[in-house]
Amino acid sequence: MLGSETDQHLQELALDVFGAYGPIVSGTHAIEGGDRPRAYLYSRSETIMGGTSEIQRSLIAQRLLGLPR
Repeated sequence: MLGSETDQHLQELALDVFGAYGPIVSGTHAIEGGDRPRAYLYSRSETIMGGTSEIQRSLIAQRLLGLPR
């Protein structure tokens, strides 16, 4: 849960740092071989693949902490 959210924040930070060059996927100005946009988009889907963060928090609250629904 925290890993996918952290990765998402780091990818957003990377795009901020790289500025206009961040989204370039090919050519001489492509950063990291053009993988930066792909990493950003993948980080967005990571939070869905593992179950949304809200669902994960709900499961932790119910199953581990014994809290009611």
